[in-house]
Amino acid sequence: MIRLFVRHQVSDFDEWKLAYDAFKKERVEMIVLNDDVFQSVIDPEDITIWLDFKTVEAALTFVASPMLEQAMEMAGVTDEPVMWIAREA
Repeated sequence: MIRLFVRHQVSDFDEWKLAYDAFKKERVEMIVLNDDVFQSVIDPEDITIWLDFKTVEAALTFVASPMLEQAMEMAGVTDEPVMWIAREA
């Protein structure tokens, strides 16, 4: 299993979460197997997401997607996301 982690700041968590949930169809189409959202207990606009994929290639395709970039912009992401891909060990 391949897991993509994404961490970024958002302008408003509730608005961001609505946009994230609305992007579910696209995540499924890009072969996201599972995902979850975490919110910092110190800063509620500091979000970490993990998404599971079968392959590294699928994760890289997701990261490079223009749809993802547009969705993040529309959802109120305020900084450059930090993303990393890991393999279950």
